Amino acid sequence: MNDADLQNYVNQKIASGEFGTPEEFATEAIRVYRQLEKDYRQLRDELSSRIEQADAGQVLPLDVDSIKDQLRQEISADGTPR
Repeated sequence: MNDADLQNYVNQKIASGEFGTPEEFATEAIRVYRQLEKDYRQLRDELSSRIEQADAGQVLPLDVDSIKDQLRQEISADGTPR
């Protein structure tokens, strides 16, 4: 995506009324990015811990239903993060 594409995207979001100004858009984008960074760190730490447990022979069964429930709570019906 080039700078013109990004500017057009921001302008569309403002024109739709989703954001009032480019600054509001940027603030929300930064908030979402920071949350994604935090979530990524937590996931990385959890995976690292689980790998250490597996290496030590302490393997736990994967609870797929629990994972699905958590994802449903974190992602809106349209696929965007909450």
